[in-house]
Amino acid sequence: MRKNKVNFLPKLVYKLCTRGALLAGSKAKKLSNPEKYKDLETNDYDLLVPYNKWEEISLLIPRNSEVNSFGGWKFITKDNDGKTLVEVDIWLDDPINYLTNLPGEIYLFDYIKNRFYCSDFIRLNMYKNEEGTNKE
Repeated sequence: MRKNKVNFLPKLVYKLCTRGALLAGSKAKKLSNPEKYKDLETNDYDLLVPYNKWEEISLLIPRNSEVNSFGGWKFITKDNDGKTLVEVDIWLDDPINYLTNLPGEIYLFDYIKNRFYCSDFIRLNMYKNEEGTNKE
């Protein structure tokens, strides 16, 4: 997928992701399919933190962070080039809740497992179960 997995994230975002934060938003979408989303603007980092990871990850959030529109935190850090400043939004949520309650094609990237989660896959399976075509 990528030649150098470590260098595409800013240092602090990397630390958060290696402790269980999931990359969300436009970065996750573009990373999932770079060709399809080549024109997608990705100038910030959105991180979703599952409930069971919040205690450890919250300790890494800078003290000068501000409250964001998701009820989480917003802060500025240096990008992977070490010079450019980028905004990071981080919030606490259940990944399934996030993927199923927002409109459109939503992605999460789990850095630890090197795995993408997509809302369309979940919705398709939910629809099949409701119709009785995919029951176990």
